[in-house]
Amino acid sequence: MFYGRKAELAKLNEMHDSGKFEFAVIYGRRRVGKTALILEFIKGKKALFFAASESTASDNLLSLSRCIGGKTAAPVYRDYDGALSAVFDIAENERLIFVIDEFPYLAEAYRGISSLFQILIDHKKENSKLMLILCGSSMSFMENQVLGYQSPLYGRRTAQFKLLPFTFFESLPFFVGNLGRWWGTNSETRKQEEIDIMAARGNEALFAECKWKNDDVGMDVYKELKRKSSLFRYENAHLYIFAKSMFTSELLGTEYEHGLVTLHTLPEMIGRDEWS
Repeated sequence: MFYGRKAELAKLNEMHDSGKFEFAVIYGRRRVGKTALILEFIKGKKALFFAASESTASDNLLSLSRCIGGKTAAPVYRDYDGALSAVFDIAENERLIFVIDEFPYLAEAYRGISSLFQILIDHKKENSKLMLILCGSSMSFMENQVLGYQSPLYGRRTAQFKLLPFTFFESLPFFVGNLGRWWGTNSETRKQEEIDIMAARGNEALFAECKWKNDDVGMDVYKELKRKSSLFRYENAHLYIFAKSMFTSELLGTEYEHGLVTLHTLPEMIGRDEWS
């Protein structure tokens, strides 16, 4: 479920509706919702979405070729010039969104990519219907190597979006009037159960667990919270976990990436990079 980022989504749609060449730069720390915003924006629109990887230039070129041509019978372009030129060619006659997610990975693998984009933009933008989006999690790279004065791409973007983490209340799936701790008796086990934070409205409910410990919070906490939420019969249950430090890679990779639980650390909530 996508929520929030209304201003950013409105601006992206405005750019898309212009019909002319547009170039947006989207960046921010990991887990702030950059990719989710882009995927929501491109729904129902003609788009090519390429996720760069921490790999070699040739591996990324192969993946990019498949992105452009489709996984079956896709041409493998000899070089990045040919691949990116093909994208611009497609956009000569129809509106096309071209997204490169984790652009810093691609720039590390093929250092000439920014200069290549500069050349193509300068030569083709006047007759292009392309909307280019470069997205990245490396704040310093995006600010210095994409937006900075020394970058070949300097001055060519038409919009930039620095996504900041949601505050707790911004991340809520519905307006919360009252929330607090819940405790009661499990009708099946006859044992006492307790949920750190609970709120409900209509057929939706929020369940949250708070872990004030230095160890990373893992899947066991998520599974226990999910079990407790099943004691109720709400149509939509939104799970939240708050941690003093961090979460295990298993929880981040398995649950967070699929949108099954919202994760907040204390440093994120108070606007600090770390907590000691």
